[in-house]
Amino acid sequence: MRTIQDIKTRWNSSYLAWECLLKLHNAINILIATMSIESDTDTKKDLKRLKEIMLDDDEWKLLKQLTKILQPFYDATKLLGGEKYATASFMYYVVATLQIKVIPKEVEVIDLTNDNDDAFDDVEFEDGNDNDVIIMNESANKKRKIKIKDPLNCEGKEEEVKRNLYHLLCHYWKNSAKEGMISALLDSRVKGLNFISGIKKEEIITFLHNEYQFVKESEEFAASTTPNNNDLDLLESNNSLLIDMFTESQSTENKINDYLLLPQFSLKTDPYK
Repeated sequence: MRTIQDIKTRWNSSYLAWECLLKLHNAINILIATMSIESDTDTKKDLKRLKEIMLDDDEWKLLKQLTKILQPFYDATKLLGGEKYATASFMYYVVATLQIKVIPKEVEVIDLTNDNDDAFDDVEFEDGNDNDVIIMNESANKKRKIKIKDPLNCEGKEEEVKRNLYHLLCHYWKNSAKEGMISALLDSRVKGLNFISGIKKEEIITFLHNEYQFVKESEEFAASTTPNNNDLDLLESNNSLLIDMFTESQSTENKINDYLLLPQFSLKTDPYK
């Protein structure tokens, strides 16, 4: 299995690295058992070091909890990173779904104006040191050392990570762009806008009506849809094709309402087919 490094600038690297480690959990236990029956000095030395840095039961449990929290973010990245379908209409739906999944038991106000906007500490590993320490960068001028041999206090860590992720989502997606919400409204799979409040939904619908009305009443649009005298003469000649064309242009006023009354499609449905 290929080793996956946890890199701050690489999306989902924490999730992928931890998921890989969980898959190797049983293999690591087998390795420890195999090394325990060996008698050579080097193997015993490696076994001693491996046992010292091995995660305890609480840490393995926490790792499973964190990967469960981060999996929706991984899925969201894949969904919004698609190249063969439109993704703009899914943005706010996805963000709202992620907020629901990580909403903490207690929401408290925290300061997100500093540069430390990561839900996890920035960790650098130092190998070959007899003290086996991790250097954690808390700020540009301050460092804190932790012995890797000491087990992590896992109490409350799951809730702490969820709380940090929730606040970061709320901070960076506090104000939704109307264009993004319009794209969601015009996507028949999420047109119900069930991820926002009723008041906000009515604001978006009103905005769409106003934009549509502005375009409809513009000089260019009016000129392209209003029949001139010659058109009227043709209409009076009972040309059925022209009658259908102009009748359709007059009915566009209610097209938005007609669209909103249509049932919402399943998320798995391709609206273009």
